[in-house]
Amino acid sequence: MRLLRLGPGDELTLTKVDQDLPPYAILSHTWGRENDEVNFKDVMEKTGKDKPGYKKIVFCGEQARTDSLDYFWVDTCCIDKTSSTELSESINSMFNWYRDAKICYVYLEDVSNSECGQSEAEISGAIWQSAFQGSKWFTRGWTLQELLAPVSVKFFDQHGSLLGDKSILKQQVSDITGIAERALLEVPLTDFKASERYEWARSRRTTREEDWAYSLQGIFGVFFAPVYGEGRGKAVRRLVKGIKEDMLSVEMQIVTIDAVRRGEFVPPLLLDIAFLETLVLFDETRAQAERYRSNIHANKIALLRNDVLVSDTVSMFFAFLHRVLWLLALPWRVQVELEGQLDESSLVIRGVIASNKEISSGLKGEEKRGQKKLSVLKKFQDLTDVLTQKAKAQSSTSEEIEILRQYIGYTKPEVKEMKEEKQKKIIKEAEKITQQDEEYAKLKEQVPKLREECQNIRQILELTLEEGRAQRTKIDAKVNKLEEKLEEAERFRREWQSKTVWQKIWAWISYILTCGSDD
Repeated sequence: MRLLRLGPGDELTLTKVDQDLPPYAILSHTWGRENDEVNFKDVMEKTGKDKPGYKKIVFCGEQARTDSLDYFWVDTCCIDKTSSTELSESINSMFNWYRDAKICYVYLEDVSNSECGQSEAEISGAIWQSAFQGSKWFTRGWTLQELLAPVSVKFFDQHGSLLGDKSILKQQVSDITGIAERALLEVPLTDFKASERYEWARSRRTTREEDWAYSLQGIFGVFFAPVYGEGRGKAVRRLVKGIKEDMLSVEMQIVTIDAVRRGEFVPPLLLDIAFLETLVLFDETRAQAERYRSNIHANKIALLRNDVLVSDTVSMFFAFLHRVLWLLALPWRVQVELEGQLDESSLVIRGVIASNKEISSGLKGEEKRGQKKLSVLKKFQDLTDVLTQKAKAQSSTSEEIEILRQYIGYTKPEVKEMKEEKQKKIIKEAEKITQQDEEYAKLKEQVPKLREECQNIRQILELTLEEGRAQRTKIDAKVNKLEEKLEEAERFRREWQSKTVWQKIWAWISYILTCGSDD
């Protein structure tokens, strides 16, 4: 790990520390454009002071000094991103680095408190809270772990003015992010369901799509090597696989869904996994529907372009034909030039037909994938119904608790004589059932939300599929029409070539007379 120090004249120096880390502060922020941020090379070469990103690094150093900390860490320049090994190790270590920092400074460059001129006592009613709620920082993927991992998190505006720490602003932060206040107050993340932790990240975005999954490694305590280029879907599947392996044994993974369908007793842990996989499916389906809609829109533009191309080609051909008809030269003198123009027009139209067929084929492929996803979604909706029934049935475990309590109460004398180990076992079993009852109650609250979201995503996907089918039908009709016109033109060409010279002259004169009468 490399740490920064701020020297005289705002000079930055890097120190590599392998063990016995000194106390340090850490910066959390949103990245600007790549060229605006100070990178590892800039710090090593003592350059980059003219970059916009230098200001927040200096702020972090000065604030650390104020808090009696000599060292601080900033992600833009403390990692040599030209080394894939170092980048991979840094991604896997990021959560721990934020967790081990004495203080995390959140620099909100889109929030300003300078206009208010208020004292600290008046902060709670400040105007900046509106900008605070809409800050980009709360929408980014990496900032989730930067909020949850450190014990102390302080929020600052773009001028370096303190807005408050996460313990003071816990209610506002909870309202903005949907994260339970308990999670902001040093409660271990393992106390929260995997599906709940996943829910915290769903609306967040990252610049590189795979980073959405990589940024959650520390949240779930699951680590794997980043592979940029694999896509978000594959990265998320690797993440979920790691979560399941961490939470369950291989045997339990196999029976996760089967146990639910057979109506067997399902521990809350397995229900949580089922809910997590359902949320992942929802996100994949929503992303697919968005891609499908984007393709439909792009195809509409391509079709309009093709229509204009065909229209221009036909117009140019007939303009050429009209010009040639009134030449005094004999027909066979212009036949070569005319056929050349016809060949060129045919080539353009054939290109348009090929392009339209490719668009139609792409839409058909998207439609098949959408239908497949819709089928899976329906199965999961059916499974949600089963989960609802199981959650209702298993929430009655309070009766089992009561039986255990009665048993202990009725056999007090015997319990006293029991071995200490057996007493602990009974009490532990009662506590376990109580905990399961509480967990089922929490999971039951998720079911209606899952059902509603499942229905909404199904409707979105069905509407998208319908729109795609209508677009494909329209394209196929255009392709058929163009092919008919092209075949008609080719048939006319063959008939013309089979005529004798006098037949051609007579046809030519007749056509000129017809054009003249039309004028």
